[in-house]
Amino acid sequence: MLGNIFWREILDSLVSHKLLLIGVLCCTLIPLGIVVNQRAVANSIAQQERSLSEYKRSLEGTVPADQVEVKAFRPQPEMSGLAAGLDPAMPNAVGIRQGGMSYGTAQLLDNPIASLFGKIDLLFIVRFVLSLVAIILSYNMICGEKQTGTMKLILSNPVPRDSVILGKLMSAMVLLLLPMTVALLISILVLQLMGEGALTTSEQLSLFGGIFLVSVLYLGVFINMGAFVSSLTTRPLTSITVLLFLWASMVTVIPQCGGLLAEMIYPVESTESFLLKKSLIAQDIAKQRAAELSQYFGREDYEEIRIPIAAKYGGQLLNIHTKMDQQYQNSRQTQLSIASALSSVSPASPLTLALTELSGTGIEDMRRFNEKIAEFRGDVNQRFFERGYRDLIPGQGGQMRISTVDLKELPQFQYERRSVAEVWQSIAGSIALLIAFNIIFFISAYVKFRRYDVR
Repeated sequence: MLGNIFWREILDSLVSHKLLLIGVLCCTLIPLGIVVNQRAVANSIAQQERSLSEYKRSLEGTVPADQVEVKAFRPQPEMSGLAAGLDPAMPNAVGIRQGGMSYGTAQLLDNPIASLFGKIDLLFIVRFVLSLVAIILSYNMICGEKQTGTMKLILSNPVPRDSVILGKLMSAMVLLLLPMTVALLISILVLQLMGEGALTTSEQLSLFGGIFLVSVLYLGVFINMGAFVSSLTTRPLTSITVLLFLWASMVTVIPQCGGLLAEMIYPVESTESFLLKKSLIAQDIAKQRAAELSQYFGREDYEEIRIPIAAKYGGQLLNIHTKMDQQYQNSRQTQLSIASALSSVSPASPLTLALTELSGTGIEDMRRFNEKIAEFRGDVNQRFFERGYRDLIPGQGGQMRISTVDLKELPQFQYERRSVAEVWQSIAGSIALLIAFNIIFFISAYVKFRRYDVR
């Protein structure tokens, strides 16, 4: 009986052209979004490689230490076209100088149109478009057939209600996932034929499979929720009204409110204010160092005397900055944890967190990059900037003592991305949460339909 219900629903969708319409929607939006975005990623990677080559060619000769800028290029995530996440807000490169750091242009400024209207990537399509399609497929699953009298006719035969609800849910999932799967395969094929931004390695395909799995779980939540609401109501108009309200709340309102409430509950100072504090502390320590060194300017062994004094103040500054950075990161992490907890009542939150982590554009990738930059900056400071100086010699017509740095000896920034196993481990909580949403709505729909009055 389950098979009969399933194929009946499939045939009805063919007659009503539902499958055709969903297929056209998926096979238009998904390949277009993936191919265009992945080609842009490939162009960005090529541009970054050219910039890195030009930077390496410029490392010739010696220059004063305070004029050196060590560049650290952030590797472009190869799958960021699937879920932009935090990637557009991250700098393309970081410049490390003796006086601090500078950040390269973020992609938000490189593509202002996408910043203004938003980017249509796979995350956007699944989160907004396909979830709405899932609701349209399931809103009249029970109450619609009650209104037409079909449900009463079906149950007048010896058909278990279990088979009815399961058959309808299975058919709705197939109607949505079949066009989506075809569209994803078309996207991969087109990328391979074009040779730009192709997803070819085993690691990329594994992560792409994870994206598909999470998307299926997310869409299953809305299909099960549609079945539950449909079994609560007696009219399709009431059902679709309730579901649209729930859809808008879960997809847009709750995730946004989670961040706002987290800022109210646990406020954290802005990055600009934090960096200003660090800069003022650095200036204060530089004045203290200059005051202590001023008494040794005229001596021939000035450089020997300067080394331990500079190391003392350099270590003091490094300790203060390290402690400040740790406290600030802890505060940001606490705020993020509160926001994640508040927004976790919506399936859109675990979907976004999981897809961005799988695409290399998530919170963990940003945190990891910032940690590597901090380590690299500490290494550069210790090896070069703490030994370099431009000290004014008082009473000698503004003469200076200046140290130089051989540019060929500057270190190169190395950044290794997380392994596939580490990425999967980081999204285990999101997957578990989506499974829990599916179980809750499925059991609710099942129990309610068991008691549903079809008269």
